Amino acid sequence: MSNLVVWSLLAPLLLKAVDKIVKDPLESAELERMGENHPLTLYTERYLMQTYKPNGGLTCPELEKILSRNLKENPQAVEKLVYEIVKSYYSMRKKYSKPRGRGALIYV
Repeated sequence: MSNLVVWSLLAPLLLKAVDKIVKDPLESAELERMGENHPLTLYTERYLMQTYKPNGGLTCPELEKILSRNLKENPQAVEKLVYEIVKSYYSMRKKYSKPRGRGALIYV
């Protein structure tokens, strides 16, 4: 349930980053509605697990401990990392989407 840890600790930063980067209130609303089950939250979880991964893997409690400590000690660095994750997610999503009439996109 690392996605729940990511959502509970980083939801405000994720929402703020989506608002600033994507600039689509519907996308922010969808993220808020889906919370820990939104693909961005799951992407963020995987990204952070890789970023903080020691040899042998990282458990959910370890991720929570690292994120909590980093949010206390250096919140600006965490915010910067979250922005990079959001940019990466939406550029990847855009790369693999297909146009579908009148500007709408289908995500495959």
